[in-house]
Amino acid sequence: MVHYIGDRRQRKTFADLGLAVTEAEVTANKLSAGELDVLTLTSQDRLAYIRAIEVLRPTGVGLEMAALQFAEALKVMDGGSILDAARFIPGKTLTTSRANSFQTFWQNCSRPNRPME
Repeated sequence: MVHYIGDRRQRKTFADLGLAVTEAEVTANKLSAGELDVLTLTSQDRLAYIRAIEVLRPTGVGLEMAALQFAEALKVMDGGSILDAARFIPGKTLTTSRANSFQTFWQNCSRPNRPME
């Protein structure tokens, strides 16, 4: 992938076409929005960013929102597993009328033999 920032030619190569396309889209969006100061990432950080965007794309959730929700969920669960909580939800009915906070829900997850409050 080749693009220019000012007079400087930028060239990046990828072994995976999907990663190259995603990187090109990100760069094109930044350039078209006038963001000429493109963030410089290490190779590992750039790949992690691109993979995160690809994983989130089918969900419609942006990277920033996913990170915020993930961080908040970890705080609420006090180190518990988000995947365990997600797997537990289909077997339970959570409604806003029951006024269960996620914290109360998570506490109940650790006591499966006790009915939900």
